[in-house]
Amino acid sequence: MKPLGELVRSGMSTKQKSDLSGNRDRIFLVDGHPLMRIAVTDWIKRTDDLELCGEADSAEYALKAVAQVKPSLVLTEIMEPHDLSFIQSLHRRHHQLPILVFSFRDEAWYAPRALAAGACGYLMKDVGGARLLAGIHDALNGRLVCSPEIRTSLGRKLLGDARKRRRSRMSQRRGNRRRLIGRCYRPGWPATG
Repeated sequence: MKPLGELVRSGMSTKQKSDLSGNRDRIFLVDGHPLMRIAVTDWIKRTDDLELCGEADSAEYALKAVAQVKPSLVLTEIMEPHDLSFIQSLHRRHHQLPILVFSFRDEAWYAPRALAAGACGYLMKDVGGARLLAGIHDALNGRLVCSPEIRTSLGRKLLGDARKRRRSRMSQRRGNRRRLIGRCYRPGWPATG
């Protein structure tokens, strides 16, 4: 087993990478599971427009390596809640870099938090290779990548927040009207005769 933080080679020679890098999007993979890294590497190698530019099995190493290899997208796993801070740090350092989370963790809890931390998407590991590759392409094209359930949940939250803001503005206007009426109203005024 390789020590934590060691860059795992993607299986392509440096010459092959340099020949292809002009027309391929470069993917950097962060995952603590060696078998998952092998599977994702295999899926990426099968495409004509993606290449794996590096791998890391720890957040610390990934932060250093991403600055050096300059990927088009980072594909990362969330193992623990503190991994959300890795996404925040990566997003702060490289705010234009798409970060796609590919995890087995509870989507309902982690996906909104990963998106808030700076990720552009969240996919469960059970979606398989074809959906993962489609998600990578969507993320590279600036689209939000998540399951229909999370889209619905986020949509409801956004609508709920918008309704709360609208109600707040309406109640503020009502309060302003009441204050204005209160200032203008004087008992016995206007005098009626």
